[in-house]
Amino acid sequence: MELFCDISEDHAHNLLSEVAHKIKNGLGGINGFAALLERDLGPNDPRVSLARRIQSGVLRLNDLIVDLMVFLMEPESTPISENPVVCVRQVWTEFWGEKDPPDKVLFLPKEASAIRPPAGYDSGLFRILLLHAFRFAVSCAGRIDSIRFRLETDGKTAFDVAFPRTENLQIDTNAKSTRLRTCEPIEAKLSLYIVIKMAKLNGGKTSIRLQEPDQHVLTVYL
Repeated sequence: MELFCDISEDHAHNLLSEVAHKIKNGLGGINGFAALLERDLGPNDPRVSLARRIQSGVLRLNDLIVDLMVFLMEPESTPISENPVVCVRQVWTEFWGEKDPPDKVLFLPKEASAIRPPAGYDSGLFRILLLHAFRFAVSCAGRIDSIRFRLETDGKTAFDVAFPRTENLQIDTNAKSTRLRTCEPIEAKLSLYIVIKMAKLNGGKTSIRLQEPDQHVLTVYL
């Protein structure tokens, strides 16, 4: 008798989530054993550096698994009317450990007071979007040149993250769409996919363009 398994998209999604949890738990155990090994070796043992490299590698993999779990989750949108600019300032502080984005980085339009959350806006999802927009730019290009809010002619708000042009990101554009050809490393690509997903959950959309001569710009339309 043939074995039948439900491998629908939902079931495949749940399986991936379970596997991610399993890997994350395993990494926690490896990190714990490496920490015990470092303690037992003592500070003067040359093998301590190897134990620390194990711990560092585990932490990087753990961060990747956490991001994968964020990408796989299906949160429900709960509209909250917190101003997007406030979210940017707070997430910037969490990401960089700085008090506020420098004036040379954060640009607001003269009509900044007109920036209002759109209908269906969820500040929790927008915070996740911001965090991964920052991660995407830094993972891909090493830094963020500017973040900017723009008011579109239709009254909607556009949010830009500009970063240096890099060979790690290659895009093909035409009049109707932009296709991602290369995005490295994998951490950058995963963060970009999270940005796209969170934008959709917030009722928005995402684009990337090459701004001559030397910048890429990630834009989220709210």
